[in-house]
Amino acid sequence: MPVVKIHEQMGDFVRFETAKTEYHLSLSPFPRSASAMIPASLAMAA
Repeated sequence: MPVVKIHEQMGDFVRFETAKTEYHLSLSPFPRSASAMIPASLAMAA
């Protein structure tokens, strides 16, 4: 399901939605940034 909109993006957190669901993704306590986990094609949809 494609991402419709990225609502919020911080170092260890991202909130985005698809056509059917809103996601809240927290990578804490993992060391990688949440933004590094989002493919560039999804980030451009924001």
